[in-house]
Amino acid sequence: MHPEDVPATLAEMERLGRGEASIRFVNRYRRKDGRWATFQWHANAPHDGTILAIAQDITETQQRDEALARRTAVLEAMSEVQRAYISDGLTPPVLQGMLRRLLAASESALGVVATLQPRDGAAPALVVQGWAATDLAVRSIPPFLEQLEAPYGAAVTASQPVRVAPGPDAPLATELPVPVHSLMALPMMGAGGNGAVGVLLLANRPGGYEPGWESLLEPLVSALSGMVHLQERRGRAIALEGEVQWWANLSEAVFDAVALTVITTDAQGAIRYMNPLAARLLGATSLEGSTNLATFHDPAELAAAAAAHQELDGLPPFDQLVAPARTAGGRDQREWTYVSLAGVRYAMRVAMCALRDRRGRTAGWVAVGLELSEARQAAADRTRVAALEAELAGLQRRMRETARISEAVAYVAASRTVSEALAVIGALLPAVFVGHAMPLLVPRAAARG
Repeated sequence: MHPEDVPATLAEMERLGRGEASIRFVNRYRRKDGRWATFQWHANAPHDGTILAIAQDITETQQRDEALARRTAVLEAMSEVQRAYISDGLTPPVLQGMLRRLLAASESALGVVATLQPRDGAAPALVVQGWAATDLAVRSIPPFLEQLEAPYGAAVTASQPVRVAPGPDAPLATELPVPVHSLMALPMMGAGGNGAVGVLLLANRPGGYEPGWESLLEPLVSALSGMVHLQERRGRAIALEGEVQWWANLSEAVFDAVALTVITTDAQGAIRYMNPLAARLLGATSLEGSTNLATFHDPAELAAAAAAHQELDGLPPFDQLVAPARTAGGRDQREWTYVSLAGVRYAMRVAMCALRDRRGRTAGWVAVGLELSEARQAAADRTRVAALEAELAGLQRRMRETARISEAVAYVAASRTVSEALAVIGALLPAVFVGHAMPLLVPRAAARG
């Protein structure tokens, strides 16, 4: 008889001895092959003091019932975590609820779900995402479980289930908060089976875990693997969305500040965005998404472009507009005329550029325009400024020459001889008369002196 069943069996026999007519109980007996058989007993005690007992071998029935109960518990745990994941994601409370079901079904003391996380300058670590324990004294668990120094790390490294059963007298020393007498670690595989992304661990089932537990838990482990993968992708998508929004805000701030019209469209030309200058210029402060960019172009120019290029004949107006850019590989720059909703015409230099998706297909267009009237005025202003600067430089030069001449006249007037006057002129006025043949007029009296 199984040692654990001896006390309960003796207690049932005592009940018969106290006069109870009939009892039912279950116990286990070791077979010759070492396995345990379960018997259900029906015993009674006639008045003559004898005991009559009939036993029925219910081993297979009990095994089926236990297997069904375990399978039901695993399916319920999987359903629970899937429902909770849809609403809350793979949070520690969600994993804790699932693990509690598994602890009850597998007679385990501890359950852990951990995922592989990279670390700067070190090997990846198993980071606990959720855990549960039957011992209320266990209030925390190490958040980082070293990958290579424990059986659960070995499961991740080898991508194969790992079983450990060192026995009750020699528990396994690990970082877990309970001594491990039996342990089962099942790797959670990545998409397409490309390496483990984490591990599901159950520890301390009395007598160890039967071989069938791996296949029993396989659907749940596969579901957890998919959830981990989706959660990672969701996290990356959220981060990417934040980055895209940041760049979008920056682009809008730049577009709003520059003295250029910026208009973006979808692949068919429907306007998606206009910066304030473009909206003000075209008188279109609010536009529906169906408004086409070609609406603001001079139809005669589009027709002339189609006539100059026979391949444009018969194309819709927007296709005529972007055809040169398509021909040039997605970029083109030329002069067009914008026509506002009020009929005002603006001569523009417009750069058209195709916007591509990740497959290289045209997903839209951006048109950046410079109003030529303003550009021409700016060029004229630059020319006028250059002329004024040259005129100012000439005036400053003449003022300096006049000052030197005045100084020289004063010194010449004070000279007593022509030689002294020539020396003064040679010292003060060479820069003034460079390139000029200047006659020197000397009075006769001075010349005679």
